[in-house]
Amino acid sequence: MKIQDIQNEVVREVVSEQDIDNKLGEIAKLIEKDYEGKDLLLVGVLKGAVMCMADLSRHLSRHLEMDWMAVYLRTRNYLNRGGKNIERFRYRHRKQTCLNC
Repeated sequence: MKIQDIQNEVVREVVSEQDIDNKLGEIAKLIEKDYEGKDLLLVGVLKGAVMCMADLSRHLSRHLEMDWMAVYLRTRNYLNRGGKNIERFRYRHRKQTCLNC
């Protein structure tokens, strides 16, 4: 989605798309440094993390895997006891850097 497509619906832009992209680039550099020579698995919570993790992975210039989990609440009584349900998806996406592209 482009900001131009919804410009008339936007009340106020809090953080620009460019600012978010710049910050993800900074985070990617830190990840590259901290995980140099190590396997990297990004784990995101559905549904909100999908776009952010995709954008972050584009800034990373290394092999990585993505895994996903869903967190949802059950019933009100279950919630009152502090319960949460966590489901881990077994699907993993492997990103491989193409050196000859």
